[in-house]
Amino acid sequence: MPLLPPTVQFPEADTYVKYWDTELRSYLYLHLVERDMPLRYPRRISSVAPGSKTDLSIFDEIDPSERKHHVYKVYIGCYPGFLYHLWHPYDVKQLQWDERIQDIDEDLAATITYEESPYDAPTKGIWVIHERYPGLEVRNVGRQTYTAKVFLFGAKYRVEYDDELSASIKNDLQGGQIPSSPITIGGEW
Repeated sequence: MPLLPPTVQFPEADTYVKYWDTELRSYLYLHLVERDMPLRYPRRISSVAPGSKTDLSIFDEIDPSERKHHVYKVYIGCYPGFLYHLWHPYDVKQLQWDERIQDIDEDLAATITYEESPYDAPTKGIWVIHERYPGLEVRNVGRQTYTAKVFLFGAKYRVEYDDELSASIKNDLQGGQIPSSPITIGGEW
């Protein structure tokens, strides 16, 4: 297996994760059947002048196929000199306060930086499921025009979805007899 940066951790195969479904107001479970890694995706976003921000770059190319029964866990590596605004899924801005705080410039809040999630050793991880892929806006906080870059580092999991799990497995998951790790799939909650 290739060496992984010490900052990234991927759940083992044949484990369970759970996420909160806001519409159903309950947890849904995923059985992580098989794992394939590492997946690497270095991407140039665009050239950005000092103080300027890119348009929203939507990463629909990493939308996992529901038909193939897989999901991704992806770490986001940030390039120095930029503030990264994460949209996950692509239509919901993440890392925001519930209320607008007047003392903070909206473009300076809700960001990830190189110091927090370095390009070559990312720490910010997200889960990408079908039709819930991320987007990024990038602001240049440096003094020169640079090309914004991002490095996505991930694992692909073949999964069994909640509605495919047996009633006894779901009862054991809900009762804690089978452990499951909580994850977030983005959105508002």
